Amino acid sequence: MQPEGRVNPMDSHQLLLLGAGGHAAVVAEAARASGWLILGYCTDHPSPDGFPLDEDIPWVGPPDPESCAHLAEGGQPPSVIAAVGDPRLRSLWTTDFTRRGHPLATIIDPASRISSSARIEDGVFVGPLACINAGSRIGRSSIINSSAVVEHGCVLDPLVHIAPGAILTGEVTIGEGTLVGAGSVVLPGLEIGAWTTIGAGSVVQRDVPSECVVAGVPARELVR
Repeated sequence: MQPEGRVNPMDSHQLLLLGAGGHAAVVAEAARASGWLILGYCTDHPSPDGFPLDEDIPWVGPPDPESCAHLAEGGQPPSVIAAVGDPRLRSLWTTDFTRRGHPLATIIDPASRISSSARIEDGVFVGPLACINAGSRIGRSSIINSSAVVEHGCVLDPLVHIAPGAILTGEVTIGEGTLVGAGSVVLPGLEIGAWTTIGAGSVVQRDVPSECVVAGVPARELVR
């Protein structure tokens, strides 16, 4: 069964990438492996060396719907995904493009594992070897990066980033725009606030408030 919120490439197979860094290259590989046709990428200026690892992906223009209006085929704008780590940019770009009729693509690497009872909203990227288990909910335009694990019953608000190898161990709630750094572990049942950063390699043993930075084993607040 296809997880709720997962876009079928056959329904809207043309894709525009918003961003051109290393993360965008990972998204592009997953998109192509899932059957998407990538029309190009949008950044403020074209990369001098072309799109990373794939010079066949052309620069379309700035990440502005007006610059991409010519790509609408038969009046249907292509799907887009904000392929950048910065949650505020993801929010800005996806808002601008969806207002002009561009659907948000959900890109799920074929090498990931997703429970049939998980719910994945629009604009999400799930990287290779990531795992999303039973009953979890992934909010709009979030990133579940390579080899990350979202265990059963977790709830992620929009624009969350679970970095490579990070583990949410079950029934964890993550607020909007929060980054859980690479290799971190969040213990079961905890609540992590919005727009917070959990440093790489941390072990989170208690709830974390919004708009702060925590790191360490156990994780302690560094900045608020």
